[in-house]
Amino acid sequence: MRASLAALVFRSSGARMAAPASCIGSITGRAEAESGGISVVGTAGGSPPCDASPVESETVLLINDDGRRFGVAVEGVEDVTSIAFDSIRPLPGMVVSSIEHMKFWGTALLGGEVVLLVDFRPPACG
Repeated sequence: MRASLAALVFRSSGARMAAPASCIGSITGRAEAESGGISVVGTAGGSPPCDASPVESETVLLINDDGRRFGVAVEGVEDVTSIAFDSIRPLPGMVVSSIEHMKFWGTALLGGEVVLLVDFRPPACG
């Protein structure tokens, strides 16, 4: 049996992405998240919870990280799937150097389509 990562696959900023299912607390609507005092950010640019860029999506992934709780707006959620560790590839060097805050850490091929792997654990905001 191949070792794998249980990942939630979703679409955001026009791209297919995946994050470890273990970091996703739940999926909710924007209004419910914001009424509960949850800060909602996007996946493009900045770094949660520092990124305050407006995102129009109504679907929000609630992220729990060492007591910090925030929401990430996404265009849509697909499913939880297994991504074999041996199918994960690092991002090309020129892509890594152009990312201001490293939250995209690799790629994988799922169903014939490249998926960006995302780490929602935020660095300290400066």
